[in-house]
Amino acid sequence: MSAAVADFDRDGDLDLYVANFLDPDFWGFGDDAFAGNRNQLYKNLLIETGELKFEEIASELKIAGLHDEEKLDSTIFSEREGKPIGISKQIVEGRQVGEKADHSWSAIFHDWNSDGW
Repeated sequence: MSAAVADFDRDGDLDLYVANFLDPDFWGFGDDAFAGNRNQLYKNLLIETGELKFEEIASELKIAGLHDEEKLDSTIFSEREGKPIGISKQIVEGRQVGEKADHSWSAIFHDWNSDGW
């Protein structure tokens, strides 16, 4: 859905944060089976390894938008059913749909505590 590039760990390499949302069974288009896709933070390892390699660390930093690990709500109010319905751990045709993740629309890096980092 969106991506942002910045040197979040201040090592001189640009890192990439990807905000994911799209899924073939997206609830917003009338389907009621959507569990989302986790967000990802790719740490650039060029300085550490001398090679252009990335390590995915969003879950480690608890910024992936995962319901269980980050204590996020896993329901959405359904107008059609008139009550909250689950949007994670759904099983459709015998398989789990998407990931148990929050919906992300955009990505941005921001110094939230104004410490210069």
